[in-house]
Amino acid sequence: METTKSKSIFIHAGYAYIVDKTSGDKTTWCCDRKRHGQCRGRIHTINDSVVLSIGEHNHEPKAEAAEMIAARTQMASEAKMTSKKTHDNIATDIDRLSRQAVKSNSSHHDDGLLDKILKKKETIEETKKKHEDLEFQLMELETRCEAELAEAEENFKNEQEIVQQNSKIRQ
Repeated sequence: METTKSKSIFIHAGYAYIVDKTSGDKTTWCCDRKRHGQCRGRIHTINDSVVLSIGEHNHEPKAEAAEMIAARTQMASEAKMTSKKTHDNIATDIDRLSRQAVKSNSSHHDDGLLDKILKKKETIEETKKKHEDLEFQLMELETRCEAELAEAEENFKNEQEIVQQNSKIRQ
C-alpha cells in the first residue's frame, strides 16, 4: 500500500507506518503521525515481518487505518485521471467508506466536518433513491404512452376504414 505521494505504508496493530530507511532486507518505519503529531512510534521489519518495536505512540490505534489510506490514495489517483469535478469524486469515494472509518478518522477538531460528511452521505443515498424512483416512473410513463399511441393508431386505422366504406356506399 502507498500514500498519495507514493510512499510505502506498513500497517501494524492499527498504526500506519511510512518508510524511514531501508538497508537490504531490513526496513525502518516511522509512525505516519511523526511529522504532524510528533509521534515517536517506530518499527523495524525484515522481509515485511516486524522484528522490533521502538517508542511509544502518542495516539490510539485505528482499526480502519488501511481503509482510510486506501481511500485517500484512490481519491488522489482518480482525481488525476478523470474529468469529473472534485466534489463528485469526493462524494463517490466517501460513499464507499464505512461509517466507522469516517468516524475514526475524525478528530475532536473536525466534529462539524464529520457531521457534514455523514449528512452528505445520507443526501447522496436519498438522491440515489429518488433518482431510481424517477427512472421507474419514467419507464411506466413511457410504457403507458406507447400503449396509448398504439391504441390511437389502431383507432385511426379503423376510422379510415369506416370513411372508405362510407365513401364506397355513397357512390
